[in-house]
Amino acid sequence: MALAFLLVAIAIGVGVSTTFDTTDRTLVVETEDGETIVSEPVDEESDIRIEYTHSVEKTPVIQHYTIEETTLVLSHSEFRSYGAGLPSTASVERTDEGAFVRQIDEPRERIVLRPGETAGHTLVVDDEEFDLVSLSEGSTVEIELTERTVIDMVRERGTNGD
Repeated sequence: MALAFLLVAIAIGVGVSTTFDTTDRTLVVETEDGETIVSEPVDEESDIRIEYTHSVEKTPVIQHYTIEETTLVLSHSEFRSYGAGLPSTASVERTDEGAFVRQIDEPRERIVLRPGETAGHTLVVDDEEFDLVSLSEGSTVEIELTERTVIDMVRERGTNGD
């Protein structure tokens, strides 16, 4: 009987420990003065994109990001024409729709950009769109992936009085 009780206690302890070690990943966008303007939960299946209009060519550019464990990765870039700042010597593929796609697969600790009216920078997380131009009010923004465990979230809730 004591052995059965011990085994149940160990099983519960392992389950609770595993639950509290679960990591919550959040894509956070902050302005240069530290204001959080976007905070979206994400996982390795999330579709993350930065979409904008090329300032010279006036054609759409889409940067596609993935999450690999705890890192944001620029997986590929999609564009409609060559222009200043777009790859002209890199290997690209052409889609049936006429877009050029460049495979990149480059880890990014953070993304720093200055949303502009002409470019119309938009962050897309899954199907949710965030107009970075209006949200940032002209401020430079930093986009990064943060991670918190369930224990971190409970601690934050306790200090915030929630």
